[in-house]
Amino acid sequence: MHIEESIVVVEKFFSEDLRKKLLTFIDSKAIEKLKVHGSSKEGKDEKIRDVFGHTLEKNNSEDESYFDLIQKEINRAFTLYQSKFGFLYPRVVNQVDILKYNQGQHYTAHTDHDQRSPRTISIIVNLNKDYTGGELVFYDPRVWRKTKLKEIKKINMNEGTIVFFPSTFLFPHAILPVTSGTRYSIVVWLT
Repeated sequence: MHIEESIVVVEKFFSEDLRKKLLTFIDSKAIEKLKVHGSSKEGKDEKIRDVFGHTLEKNNSEDESYFDLIQKEINRAFTLYQSKFGFLYPRVVNQVDILKYNQGQHYTAHTDHDQRSPRTISIIVNLNKDYTGGELVFYDPRVWRKTKLKEIKKINMNEGTIVFFPSTFLFPHAILPVTSGTRYSIVVWLT
């Protein structure tokens, strides 16, 4: 099996009504005040990660209702991913982030699993398509020089599209800079 076969794209899974509801919620959170930066040895670094974001908290009643709604849809979609892999057992949603990438914002090559974040499956849900740029790109894990990465798969996500992939070191990925408009997405991690 090739690495890219473990990256599964499910088109138009989230309904238009659900996407509209989530976009309204994101706008209500005043997410522009919640800037997320990547981390480097020196601290926070916009060169690594430049995006607005909010982690849904289970102890916040408004967040919890959206967490539960998203979790229900992810669990429904996960069965499609799970059916491809015989040893992939049910997983638990451990974190849901809502993200807003404005023009120029991005997230450089990274992986989602480390000691602080022992994630198994990463899931990205795209909520809109009225933007350019912002593609999800996967890189060859054997060529790990930030100045010369080898692209193995680029995904232009549509409205309601979900992408599933393992969170491990074998799946370095990035969100390319948004060149116009605003990209809204949800990122979910399963353990």
